[in-house]
Amino acid sequence: MEKKKKEFRLGMFHKFTLVILVSGLVPMLILTTVLFRTMLVQYRQVITDTYQQAVISVGSRIDNMLSAYNTITKMPYYYNFSSQENAMNYMTFDNFRQIVYGIGYAPETMEEERKSDMEGFLRNLMSTDYYITAAHFIGKDLNGNEISFHVNFWGNYFYTLDPFYEAVDREHTDQSSRDMMLYPIHRHNYLSGSYSTEVFTVARNYYDLRGSIQDMNYVGTLYLDIDARKVSSLIDSVDFLRDEKLYVLWPDGTCFYSNQPEAIGQKLDRESMSNEPGMMLLQAPSSEYGVETVVEIDTKTAFAPIQNLYRIMYLLLALSIAALAAGSVFFSRKLTGPLTEMMQQMKRVETG
Repeated sequence: MEKKKKEFRLGMFHKFTLVILVSGLVPMLILTTVLFRTMLVQYRQVITDTYQQAVISVGSRIDNMLSAYNTITKMPYYYNFSSQENAMNYMTFDNFRQIVYGIGYAPETMEEERKSDMEGFLRNLMSTDYYITAAHFIGKDLNGNEISFHVNFWGNYFYTLDPFYEAVDREHTDQSSRDMMLYPIHRHNYLSGSYSTEVFTVARNYYDLRGSIQDMNYVGTLYLDIDARKVSSLIDSVDFLRDEKLYVLWPDGTCFYSNQPEAIGQKLDRESMSNEPGMMLLQAPSSEYGVETVVEIDTKTAFAPIQNLYRIMYLLLALSIAALAAGSVFFSRKLTGPLTEMMQQMKRVETG
């Protein structure tokens, strides 16, 4: 004879507890999840916008820095020292050319006096900015022979100039360019005692202004070595980007400056950088000098506060669920206990 299967029925206590948990827990869970997700999405956007503003700020500072050096490199056109009168002559517009060509000097002292005047001018340029470590002018004299003048922060002694010519690729200088030229970070290994110093170089061609605009004769090129710490100071002033990978790129993607030394001078593919998993790429608008500031951010590091909030949220949610469940069980027992006892007594009365 088969035994009847005992039907499983939820008691009043279980039903009451289940109702409290479902009616209290589910809405709380949904509301909490929606609120936290909305808050975290907005928080993520705020962090992203903050990074973007920091990148734009760095890009703007670099642009302002280059604008300052752009102005300094134009100073040969405004140099009003007259070698003929050994005084300031505001009527002579091309004094610098006259010095380069040795015009107005006595033949027997021309070389010495021209060298002294050129070095004086280069020192004046260096005095305009603390970070200018050396100034150079390479050009041609009246006979077409190459002449050069060099001064540096520590004096006039240069260990060797070959590394300098190599760093600025002197053999391939575009003598027709009328814009400021930029050369990437390189060692100052042509100066005695500053081998480890890193600099970048700005340059500008100088022309004979007496000709027509379309046909101005090339006189020479002015070069200024700038301590790379100038750029570093601009980046370090923005604390938000201190630990991120920053690149200052030319239009063709060549890295002009970076806080990742191995990237300097390399051609970087921005598309592959932006597709790298776990990384976020932010960039400032391209400046008038063609350089672009790009920052590569590790999202795991950038959004670590958000991940911490997630953990805290779920921990608090778990504690809330446990507290609600414990409270539900406790109050269900309190409420259903008397009812259950009353029903049992009624059952006993019915059965006699």
